Order: sequence, then structure tokens, then C-alpha cells
Amino acid sequence: MNRHSERGRFRMSAPIVFLMGTMFLTNIGFGVILPTLPFLASHLGATPFDMGLAISFFAVAQLLSSPIWGILSDRVGRKPIIIIGVVGYGVVSALLGIVPNLPLLLVLRFFAGAMAAAVFPAAQALAADHTLPKNRARILGYMGSVNNIGFIIGPPVGAFLAVFGVNVPFVGVGMLAVLNGMVGLWLLPRKANGRQQILDGTNTTHTTAEYDPTDLIKIMRPWAILPFLCASLFGAIADSSIASTLAYFITSHLHSTPLVTGWAFMVNGGTAALIQVVALPLVYRRFGETPAIILGFFLGTMGYVSLGLAGHVFIALLSVMVISCCSGLVYPIIASAISIRTPRNSQGRSFGVQQAANSTGRTLGPMVAGWLFTIRPSDPYFLASVLMAGMATFFLIESFRKRNAQVAFQSEDVAHDSSK
Repeated sequence: MNRHSERGRFRMSAPIVFLMGTMFLTNIGFGVILPTLPFLASHLGATPFDMGLAISFFAVAQLLSSPIWGILSDRVGRKPIIIIGVVGYGVVSALLGIVPNLPLLLVLRFFAGAMAAAVFPAAQALAADHTLPKNRARILGYMGSVNNIGFIIGPPVGAFLAVFGVNVPFVGVGMLAVLNGMVGLWLLPRKANGRQQILDGTNTTHTTAEYDPTDLIKIMRPWAILPFLCASLFGAIADSSIASTLAYFITSHLHSTPLVTGWAFMVNGGTAALIQVVALPLVYRRFGETPAIILGFFLGTMGYVSLGLAGHVFIALLSVMVISCCSGLVYPIIASAISIRTPRNSQGRSFGVQQAANSTGRTLGPMVAGWLFTIRPSDPYFLASVLMAGMATFFLIESFRKRNAQVAFQSEDVAHDSSK
């Protein structure tokens, strides 16, 4: 009965509901702009290389600014950083619609990435502030699910708005983001920051310590969150092989149509969203953190190998579904693991560092995948499978190491009690 009431209170929390709405609307904005950006670049006379620069500028800005925004969210609060990020991204996106030349387009894409980077670490930290550790993977999975759904909805919305002009989708995203920020001013708690009273695993509240400059060093201890940061980095590199080469793989290597490519990306996002809502809570509760991560990376290994070997588009779509099961399981659990291992007043900076790891992977991944694709179309996916297998092996070895250490500790306790 108590657990049921706890879950109900958790689901009805206004900050959590708003965060999901914020992530949903923000990813609709991403989905609207990404398919429309090439048309704007073409309107300005940009080349495909220039288009690649525009995407890279966004990722580099996220890489550089995510840790800074995370630290600021611990210092000044989650709410102002989220509002600044959402509204700032909207304003910059609207300005993209009236950009007159390529250099200014690149500058605005950089600032768009910097503003977007403010949203995710602060939003994840606020979710961690308002959830118990045992519920954290579930709520982060829900947030990931609405991210995927928003990204799926975005492209058709962008295509519809583009009928009225190439500039209209950008202005529409800007208006949506500003409206989202205004709602956030009303719904987010006034003291949504790293020093507020927050929940811990004992279902009680504690006031976090004041800011300590050494906290960032503490959370970077190798066996605290570093393995999970590596998992985020390698996972982002693998994911970017899908984002950057799947369309070419399906159309040129498998000789299919752009329509099937669109279906493949919808399958990718939709399957991950479904896994995060339905399967993630069950798997996490049944098996625990490390076994669930191992299972996810194992699925990723099988999915990428299958995609690399695919000779028919149907096999490719099934492989993408398996890969999506991996991302749907692993990445919310990784974010939860980082949060649980981080001091309460350092949640923002730890998520900022994780976002920087993701951005690094999404900056390096497309370049590596594009180069490998020119050698052989299946090579990007074989590389991704090696990365997935490596992470699965690492966490499996770590699981055995911890189990053996626990058995040895219990044996020492038994021997000590017997000697008495």
C-alpha cells in the first residue's frame, strides 16, 4: 500500500511532469530543424561539407558547454538554467530562420548547441533531486522515451511547416520554446537546485552540503562514474553510426527507397521509447543495475553484427529494433548509476560531464563512421558491435570481481566469528 502511494506521488510530481514535457517539446524542435536545415543551407548556397560543419558546430558547443551548465545548475539552481536553455535555444532557432549567410549560420548553430546543452544536465539533475534512487532509472527511462517520441513527431511537423516557407519551421520552434519556458516559470519549483532538500534512499529528506570546489574531482574518481562515462562515450559513437550512415546503407547498399529509410528511423526511436516505458522498469527491478547493462550491451552487439551482415531491408529493420532495445535499456540505467554515485550537490556537474561524453561520441562518431563506410558499408556497424561487446565484457568482469570480493569478505567474517 505504501509503495503504491509512493509511486502515485512520484508520477504526479509537477516538476517531473514538466521536465517530461520540456524534453518532449525540445526534441520536437530538434526533429523539426534537422530535416529542414539542409534546405536552409541549400537556400544559402552551402555545400554538403558546410552542412556537416553546421552539425559538428552544434555537437562541439554541447561538448564544451555541458559541464559548465551542469556546474552552474549546482550553484544557482536547476530552474534558471533550464529556463535559460529552453528559451535561448528557441530564440537562436528563430534567428536561424532569417540568417543571411553561411558564417552566421555556423555561429548560430554553435550557440544553439550551447543553449541545448543547458537543458539536459539540469533537467536530469532535477529529476534526480525529486526521485528516490530505486525509482531513478525508471523516471530517466520515461524521460528518454518522451525524447524519442518528440524526435519522431518532429520531422513530419517540420515538413508540414516547410510548406509555408523554409523559414517557418525555425520560427515555429522558437515560439514553441519560448512558450515552454513561460510554462516552466510557473511549474518548476522556486528552489529547484542542488542545495535544496531532496530525497534519498531512506525516503527522508536531507539538506545537501554547500558548494565544495573539490566535488568535481571527487565524482571523477575512476571507480565512481568513469566506467559509465566510457559507456556513454562508446554508446554515442555506436549510435552515431546509425544516425550518419543508415540512410546511405539502406538506399545505396540495400537498394531500397528513402521512404524505407524514414521507417527505419521511426522504428529506431519508437522501439527505444517502448522499451524505456515497458521493459526497462521490469528488467531493472528483476535483475538489477549491472546485469541489465550487460544484457543491453549484448543486444547491441547482436544488433550491430546483424545489421552489418544484412542483405535485405527486412533484416536491417529487425536489426535496428534490436539495437534500439539496447539503447532503451542501457542509457537510462547508466544515467541513473552516475546519479546514484554522485554527491547530492554535484548532480548537475556529473550529468554535464556525461553530456560532454555523449557529445564527444557524437562528434567523433560520424567522422569515423563516414570514413569506414567509404571502405565498406558494413564496417561502421562492425566497429559499433566491437564497442558494444567490449563494454558488455567489461561490466561482466566487473560483476564477477564484485561478487568474488563480496564472497571473500563474507568468508573473512565467518572465520573471524569462528575464531571467537
